[in-house]
Amino acid sequence: MQRLQEIQAALELGEQFRVGTEKDKKLRLPDYKAYEVDPELVHTLQESFTHTRPAAFELMNQRFEVKTWHEMLIKTCEFLFDLDHERFVSFQYDSEMRGRKKKIFTTNPLDNRKPHRIKDSGIFVETNLSANSIRDLIIKLLQKYNIKLSDFKVFLRADYSSLH
Repeated sequence: MQRLQEIQAALELGEQFRVGTEKDKKLRLPDYKAYEVDPELVHTLQESFTHTRPAAFELMNQRFEVKTWHEMLIKTCEFLFDLDHERFVSFQYDSEMRGRKKKIFTTNPLDNRKPHRIKDSGIFVETNLSANSIRDLIIKLLQKYNIKLSDFKVFLRADYSSLH
């Protein structure tokens, strides 16, 4: 009987501990509004974008509103595709436009983990990339199109670097 009471007390204590921990987690959630940054402040492609969220980008004086780095990559690709279809389609054969193991640009969506079709090109771009990998890919794309890096401006909406 004594042992049964001890087990029951331990279970109740464990349940209280779990509930308390869950409440503590809820209380410790960061105030994400505190990490918002000036969305009109210009950033360049020479910066690290780890733990940041984009608001928009400007390419050749045309502004594009975005919410994710993936969306920035897709809209950049679509803009460049409209600029020169043939050059864009040639990326699937360009060894400089490949990842270490996988193709970044391909006609077969099964080649990629998270492919996204670029307009009517028949080309899929891999979007399962980090913010800095997307930045590096955009730099390569701009160089292939002979566009100055200074013609590409990034605008951030949040910077969570201090949380990490």
